[in-house]
Amino acid sequence: MSQPWPSLYPTVPELIAANACEREDCVVKQYLNRPCNPFAETPKRPRLEWSELTNACRGQPIQKGVCPEICSVCGKKAIGYNYNVPSCNGCKSFFRRTVQHNRRFVCEQPEKCKNVDIGKRLRCRSCRFARCIAVGMNVRAVGITKAMKAFEERPSESREASPMDIAIIPAPQPIETMIDRLIEDMLYLETSHQKLRRSQYNPSFPPPQSVEWCLLGPSRMGIDFGEMPVPNPPHRSPMPFVPMEERLRCRIGFHFPCGMSLPPTFKYWITVDLAYTIEWLKTLSFFPTLRECEKFLLARNVTQAVAYLTAAFDSYERTHSDVTIYPDGTMLTQGQHLKESTVEHNKWFGIISRLKAIGMDKREYVLLKAIMACDPYDDGFCAQTREMLRKYREKYAISLMSYVMASRGPDKGPYAYSQMLSLINWQKAAIAKVKNTYFLLSALKIFTSSHTQFLDEVNSF
Repeated sequence: MSQPWPSLYPTVPELIAANACEREDCVVKQYLNRPCNPFAETPKRPRLEWSELTNACRGQPIQKGVCPEICSVCGKKAIGYNYNVPSCNGCKSFFRRTVQHNRRFVCEQPEKCKNVDIGKRLRCRSCRFARCIAVGMNVRAVGITKAMKAFEERPSESREASPMDIAIIPAPQPIETMIDRLIEDMLYLETSHQKLRRSQYNPSFPPPQSVEWCLLGPSRMGIDFGEMPVPNPPHRSPMPFVPMEERLRCRIGFHFPCGMSLPPTFKYWITVDLAYTIEWLKTLSFFPTLRECEKFLLARNVTQAVAYLTAAFDSYERTHSDVTIYPDGTMLTQGQHLKESTVEHNKWFGIISRLKAIGMDKREYVLLKAIMACDPYDDGFCAQTREMLRKYREKYAISLMSYVMASRGPDKGPYAYSQMLSLINWQKAAIAKVKNTYFLLSALKIFTSSHTQFLDEVNSF
């Protein structure tokens, strides 16, 4: 069994944004109005004034030469302004250590904590750090302090630049923390992708007109379309299955049985899964920076590979099936026909068999999926785009390698990582065969559909 991935999250997400100079008053007001208000009146000390709490948050200048008397965090005697807030030495050191080491605390009694009253010893570190943020302690200032100290320790003859020229240095983050955050982001996108696949959004009615039509506007993954009806048990597609080799040899077209009417909720999964994958592709951080023609090229190159991998892993994880089963229970193949049909076998059986052989988990899958999406090898990309895609692919590959080595160990990790990367090349060869088969079907007028333009573009080289 693989070892669990170490959970090393940043202590407070989006701290930089929360400490912006023009912070809204409502942030602090919301904190003051919460049930466990640490600034409530106590018999020992009066309630702190509103101006004392908001001056630092608003970025107002600190009065020079005036030493504050009270620490805004714990209420004890302050030694001065630390990280833009009047504070004592203990709260200053606590805040610095928490930010630098990315520590994470959890309150044992949320909203009922009794160890946060002004004037008492702060036993709850979670509430203590939350109060530091509420009164306006600046995370950026921790990095600035380190940079200024390093500048002052330099020899006098080397101090050519002024302290104002020193860039703000963010708090250092371990590589495991950055990888963990990247994986969590990709898992969130995967959850949204699967939610879209199981939603009532059906690109079959009306069908997607083209790849450009799918690329219009923001991603539909953020829209709540409602869940589709309860899926049926695994069942065959209403269209009779005929191997591609037999279709080409006997000129057999794609037709549903005569007199059969399809409900409006029916999904042509071969098409709609490609449209869903394009919606997922639009959510990647680098995608909006591409030119329109480059978005089309990337979608054309990677959509099929990503869509087949997504459907295969969902079936492998959700039903432990040996064949791809779509969210409504549809199976496109069944029985012994696949012995003479290598195209269908690769798409609906081959991927899952390789996933099982590797023992791939969901975190490995989302990183491999991202690597597939960052394909820089197209002559239509400019040099800058190719370099950007290469860097993103390298980032995902390094993250995958680090995670595999941490979870599988040095003995099994390298082999598993090489097997995962080999799946990309195997998938490329399988997709090339699918595109060649589609080209023959179209040339012989065997395949006709209302999705023709969209499928022509996705299956082009």
